[in-house]
Amino acid sequence: MLYTEVPSYYTWNSKNKSFELRKQGKSGDGKPTIFKYTTIGRIYTIQPNKHEFFFLRLLLVNVPGPTSFDYVRTVSGTIYDTYRIAFQALSLLENDQQWDNCINDACETSILSQICALFGIILSTCSPSVPTE
Repeated sequence: MLYTEVPSYYTWNSKNKSFELRKQGKSGDGKPTIFKYTTIGRIYTIQPNKHEFFFLRLLLVNVPGPTSFDYVRTVSGTIYDTYRIAFQALSLLENDQQWDNCINDACETSILSQICALFGIILSTCSPSVPTE
């Protein structure tokens, strides 16, 4: 189950501070004791410049059955140091190849000041995934 699907099957019990299975709705997944209710859950918006929070949120909506923060950062048995790197390992994030190609083309046809300006534009507006490489 994805993080965004939890409200369909569970409700929050504020007294016990825990999730409980829904007691009404449609019978879900072919099991008569599990109910699914059409509901809108809430997951907060995160600004892309808050990198780790942003990629954690993206992983939560793409990785089924998250049980811990380490689990979310684990891809093919490897626990990655950051959420961004885990997101890249899942091939859910574009790589920087298009920016590398753009700079290489500019190096063949442009003067240094134009290349520097292009690099600044890429850094400030295009959000390269690994700007230091």
